[in-house]
Amino acid sequence: MIEIMGPSAVGKSTVLKRIAEAGFRRADWLAPWDLDGLLSSAREGIPAKERTALAVDSYMPREFIRLCFSILSASEMLPSQKFGAAVLLRKTCEDAFLLSNVDLQLPVVHDEMLLHRAFSFLPHASDPKRHAAAYFGLVPVPAMACVFRAPADIIVARAMARGKLPNCYSGLGVDGISEVVENALIVCDVAVDVLAARGVEIRVVDAGQDVDDAQDALVAIIDEHLGDADAENR
Repeated sequence: MIEIMGPSAVGKSTVLKRIAEAGFRRADWLAPWDLDGLLSSAREGIPAKERTALAVDSYMPREFIRLCFSILSASEMLPSQKFGAAVLLRKTCEDAFLLSNVDLQLPVVHDEMLLHRAFSFLPHASDPKRHAAAYFGLVPVPAMACVFRAPADIIVARAMARGKLPNCYSGLGVDGISEVVENALIVCDVAVDVLAARGVEIRVVDAGQDVDDAQDALVAIIDEHLGDADAENR
């Protein structure tokens, strides 16, 4: 799996969707939307309460779950944001668990797995740098991670242009969102260092002004990771 992560509204999903819509999509990997039916069927096969227990109590490292709730409870998020972040964390843990139990014939490129989930609450942590080091030191890791970055003002503008703000920016004005985004960029830097030290291949994509450049960079990363086989099918 290649996990894509970065501050909310940096452009991860936009670039990933553009790759598919522009015809750059290779035939030998799965995008998040390719998994929707598979995950839906897997969820239906396990009652909700049992699914959560299996994912959070058994599949995920216990110390990782404890850390997440410790950071979340002590964070500066609004109570409603904390509930929202906890729901997202639970769903992502369940998706990771379900994917681990299905026979995936192809690699996955995903922008909403556990590495990215850090950005739902770590930018609000009381000590983003220290807590990010702890989070990325414990989180289950993929073979490769792709970190999307952009200048803070561009990310803020993209967030404000959305019809609905992501949960992590909810209830904040421009100044508040700017502070959270700056913290998220600190989290990016820590993620790169800690994950690389754990043996994860790391690539950084500049998702600033030129979306085409970010698209080309991600295509090159996918090609590099998967090799040249079937590249002509893109």
